[in-house]
Amino acid sequence: MASRRRSAAIAAVLASGLLASCGSSTSSNSNPGPSTLTLTCGSMNAGDGEAGLVVGAVIEPARPSDVVLNVYGTGPLATMTCKAGQRLCLEAFPEITAWSDYRGELGRTPFATVVDGDVGRGLEAWACTFDLDSVLAQPDGHAELDAGQVRVTWKPVTGAATYVAVLRDLGPPGVQPPRVLGTVPTSGTQASFTLSGPAPELAVVEIEAWATDPAVPPVGNLAPGGANRSVQVIPLVGAPWALKQPSDFSSGRLDVPIPAGRRMAVILLNVVGPDQAAATIQATGTAVSSVTAATENGPGTLVVTPFGRVHPSSEAHRLAATDRLSTVAGLVAPGTKTFCVQRYDSVGNALGLARRPATLVRETASGVFYVDDDNAAEFTASDWDMLASAWGTAFASVTGYAGPPPDIDGNGKVLVFFTSALGAGAFDVRIGSDEENALDTSPDCSGPRARDNFAGSNHAELIYVHSPAGLGVSAEAWRAYAESAFPSGLQVLVDFNRFGRPAGSFEPEFWLWFNGRPALAATMAGFGDHLAAIRAESLPLFQRTDPSGGGEGYPRMQLLSFRNATSSAGANSFILFLADRLGPDYVRKFFEEGTGVRQIGVLSGIPLPVAYALWTSALVFSNEPASPWRGFDYTGVDWTPLHQKFQRFEYAPLNSGAAVPVTLTTNGFDVYVTGPAGPGGGSVTVASSEAVKPYVVAIPFTGALP
Repeated sequence: MASRRRSAAIAAVLASGLLASCGSSTSSNSNPGPSTLTLTCGSMNAGDGEAGLVVGAVIEPARPSDVVLNVYGTGPLATMTCKAGQRLCLEAFPEITAWSDYRGELGRTPFATVVDGDVGRGLEAWACTFDLDSVLAQPDGHAELDAGQVRVTWKPVTGAATYVAVLRDLGPPGVQPPRVLGTVPTSGTQASFTLSGPAPELAVVEIEAWATDPAVPPVGNLAPGGANRSVQVIPLVGAPWALKQPSDFSSGRLDVPIPAGRRMAVILLNVVGPDQAAATIQATGTAVSSVTAATENGPGTLVVTPFGRVHPSSEAHRLAATDRLSTVAGLVAPGTKTFCVQRYDSVGNALGLARRPATLVRETASGVFYVDDDNAAEFTASDWDMLASAWGTAFASVTGYAGPPPDIDGNGKVLVFFTSALGAGAFDVRIGSDEENALDTSPDCSGPRARDNFAGSNHAELIYVHSPAGLGVSAEAWRAYAESAFPSGLQVLVDFNRFGRPAGSFEPEFWLWFNGRPALAATMAGFGDHLAAIRAESLPLFQRTDPSGGGEGYPRMQLLSFRNATSSAGANSFILFLADRLGPDYVRKFFEEGTGVRQIGVLSGIPLPVAYALWTSALVFSNEPASPWRGFDYTGVDWTPLHQKFQRFEYAPLNSGAAVPVTLTTNGFDVYVTGPAGPGGGSVTVASSEAVKPYVVAIPFTGALP
């Protein structure tokens, strides 16, 4: 797969409290005189598409009090504390990019270090170069529960000076956030934890391998690669659910036993493997697995309830009411404007720019509505009243959680343009991606090009919304789409305002974040999957490419890359599962903190492979009578059970016999379900010759799936 570059993180480390006052001629125990600070960067090799920064600080001489370093990089300000008397500090920042390439190629990360004047160097710019030969491998290992203890063993890592094992309880859904149960530093390759309470239903043991032991400072400065750290997450499952890692394969195969009388759901996850990764899956000792045809289920009468455990704040409701009250009664005074519109086909390919004349139809405290003159007849005054009210609710909800949008044109408001000129009717939201450029006044939108060589800038915060004719759907479906477009588009504008846009094409790690946050914003505002018409967009995600097995599985359910216009619905479902499981604290962090797929694990405490495995398991079992574990359930009543509110998830039957060939797309997955195992039990074998094997989820259960 072609490498996708992402912009390197820019970090500035500001040392405070390290140095004596400039010009001081005396010293004491509380002021030992100037200290030098030497900073070294290393890689945090977390694998699975996650790569962060490690900062190593050598303070000479050590200070008598704590020293706090502010670390500036991607996302919010981070801090690093060097304890009193500590000469060496090492700290990992998984949220700050250290790797310049998603597939693992290391690059340079520029830094700027601000040093107190007593050192005599002032502002010093320098660059860290990662030593490719010094990057630590991830420790492969195994964890198990046994008589009130958790025992974990792992293979030694070349170049590692010490290890730290951390046991984290991921907790049942909706009860508590993930919490650390114990930490064991060791120079060996095994650790034990004694449990003081019941065994966790789902936990992970994180094994950290450090190139430098933080407790044993080097004589001099850190050598290249001395700050490197690698992490491997080892699942520990007490529930009737198993997550097998790529390292669990032996000679290219993995055997999973099936207890007598039980069925087995097997999910193959291509978390970090190549595109079109090949594998085979085979069952033995099982009866025929019957699967009924998938049909769309009518949603019936919906009762719209607040999103899971996330509730709009009273301040958001107050702001929404204020915005609605400011809506101008009736049509505003006629005003005309033209907009440059980028047209697209049904799968998102750009078809060229067009200039469209428009009329101003509504203005609120936060938004200005224009309609394409060719589409004005499609709307009534009551339509504009409805849309203005929905806009106020969306604006209050999004800005209440995520902050304000940008204000490029200086009017303090966001422009919303309703038009059929966008192109083929997909339920999507377009924003003015190039609007920070100078205003394009050319007749054909071919004017000045600046950022990313874009033309056609309207030089405003602009959300494009398909008119009813542009989508060609029912009035009910169009209204649901338009209402959901407001918070979705606003969230993208807010995120671009806070975090900027990636250079060039969207990076894989950026894609999930870019899709998931707007979709969650729509749900939080009450305009997401609460509505049957919006849920209809997700129906294709639940269908296999080949219902009988093999093939690509679910190519439209992409999380980290764009395959077609339905990709965002897959990201929505994944982020919704995490938000539903973890509650308001996670949602708040998700909107407040930085970007990228690494943020999933950083903010939720659930490593990406585990979160991915939980979500795909939930697609099959959420709220079903045959589900063996509550950890698979969504709690939001508007989308559970999934087979009733959406459609049955279309898994493939796996019958005893020949191996079935499977092709896994980049960050894709596939799902197979066996029949009951015979009296002697059965098994499922997964085989792969790929260098990077898939993760394998195995879920034994009894009963029937719809």
